[in-house]
Amino acid sequence: MSTTQFIFKHSLGLLEFLPPEAKGKKTRYGKDAICWLCAGNTGGVGWHVSDAIGSAFTDCLAAKSNNSSTLCQACAALMKKEAWVTACEKFNHSPHFPVKDGKEPFLSNWMFSSHLFSEGVWIKPDRKQARDLLLSPPQPPFVITLAAVGKKHIIFRSNISFDRDSYFVQLDEMTISVNRLKMIELIELFEIAYEIGFSKESILTGKYNQAAVMAVGFKVWRELEDKLSLWRIKYPGLMLLCNFCAQKSQKNDDADK
Repeated sequence: MSTTQFIFKHSLGLLEFLPPEAKGKKTRYGKDAICWLCAGNTGGVGWHVSDAIGSAFTDCLAAKSNNSSTLCQACAALMKKEAWVTACEKFNHSPHFPVKDGKEPFLSNWMFSSHLFSEGVWIKPDRKQARDLLLSPPQPPFVITLAAVGKKHIIFRSNISFDRDSYFVQLDEMTISVNRLKMIELIELFEIAYEIGFSKESILTGKYNQAAVMAVGFKVWRELEDKLSLWRIKYPGLMLLCNFCAQKSQKNDDADK
């Protein structure tokens, strides 16, 4: 079972997502037993790739079975807005972007949200919730995808994790292997630097604003940077995750507003 099929069947609990009725001489179902995108079994009731994926999809090289022209129902569902709406209704999520300035609600889709999928569970975490999930994942099996940019479908790229202390996170197009204890250690250090006034970007890259260094004090900065520089070298993926989800204390959050 592929990752998308696990999500479709075991997390979302969807039974089927049938392709549209055929027109003309075209068959309703694709001919291939293997899914073009995830290499899972189509069960003979898959979609023609052209019926599910439009020309805007640019990740064709990431497809796992290039000899196929058929998409399994799970991959089709996790691409299409119709299944997005169905799943949102089932799990009591809004299918729309947050309404701003009294404008009409605009329909979102899978690519714009971060996701936690586990048995019978689908959570769309914000960044604070993502932080909590990374430090304390659910019981396996589970899938975590984080949308930093939110402009591409990435769920099909993700991996199923079977260990709470050693698991995978899909951050946009990057698959990151996470050691939970290392993540706990790094997020504490990252948030100390963030709390005292350094930007997330400067902590991530090591390129600091001189005024921020002077405000904090050279000695304090040097001690932090000596530690952070080692993390950048050894665990760049974990640094990216901290950059995505690190939080300030509530007191400092309120002061920043």
